[in-house]
Amino acid sequence: MNTLLVANATGAQSSNGVAAFAAAKAATKYVNDNGGVNGCTLVLKTVDDGSDYTKTLPLMQAAMATTTFANVSVNDYGTASAVPYLMRQKVLSISANGTASLADPKTGPYYFDTSSPDATVSQYMTKYALSQGTKKFAVVADNTTTGASAIAAIKATAEAGGGDVVASVQVDATTVNMTPAVQQLSSSGADGVIISLYGQPAGFFIRDLKASGWNVQRYGSVSLGATNLPALLPVEDYQGIVVAGAADGSAPSLYGVADMQTQIKATGGDPYTSVVGLSQNYADILILANAINATKATDGPTLAKYLEDHGTDKIPGNPIAETTGYSSTNHQMIAPGSIATATEGPLDANGLLPRLQILN
Repeated sequence: MNTLLVANATGAQSSNGVAAFAAAKAATKYVNDNGGVNGCTLVLKTVDDGSDYTKTLPLMQAAMATTTFANVSVNDYGTASAVPYLMRQKVLSISANGTASLADPKTGPYYFDTSSPDATVSQYMTKYALSQGTKKFAVVADNTTTGASAIAAIKATAEAGGGDVVASVQVDATTVNMTPAVQQLSSSGADGVIISLYGQPAGFFIRDLKASGWNVQRYGSVSLGATNLPALLPVEDYQGIVVAGAADGSAPSLYGVADMQTQIKATGGDPYTSVVGLSQNYADILILANAINATKATDGPTLAKYLEDHGTDKIPGNPIAETTGYSSTNHQMIAPGSIATATEGPLDANGLLPRLQILN
């Protein structure tokens, strides 16, 4: 039985792919050590797109041309280009991406996300910021559909709560100099900035924001919460940013996080860096194995129907939440207890941030 993972293990966003590969490797071993899938060994194939998202689709297609996969996970910015092809082929894709439009069952009937979509988490973040007195928002996001959806969600939520997005900017993932973006946002009169960036671009923006001297309340969405900031910046640069994102990245540890970290450490991976990213990719494999073992099937339509019908069932070992929360109208990872606020700063010994509150 085969499953494929395409991610960015090298290049500008390599921290995401490195975590993805380590988590999937550990989860696959865990599944096989506990009987495999339908009594068969689960085989994981990984493909690195090098953070060049024009290569994601052709690399995925090349792998699929030689092997039949029960699941194809595409866990980076290349997901948007890959999902339409997978849907046409009726191949199940349990992936970690965070784009709400991809997880729409009408257009992605066989696609399920283990990352809480930026647009959804951004709504929670905006409501929290409003409750803290922020009314005029500036937003920075990447120049993908994920970034655009986050900005739209923040704008709608702010306006509904009596606030306003007074400035927004989208930046390319390869941008190093964020000073122009900071200057554009700081001149808007905003009293709070929401950072919806992942990886190196997030680090560059925070660095240039601090250097600018713009003293503004800083918030971050799920992308920032999943970024390994200690590898990019001195802690004083990002200390105090309030992020909303996956609860599994905050302490005290929830669900199966500790067990997952034990498995990742045993298979040679780093269990404490980017715990959110680890959890999402570890969960991909557990959810897949659970569905195959329950249905005795490997085709996309059967597995997708099972995931929709059993979204309230507990998934043993799932580090994200006790259940998936999936249904026929929801393929997003917004299960109860899966989203929380936390304060950026030094990580604890398990790589977790101090939690403020569970949001859902």
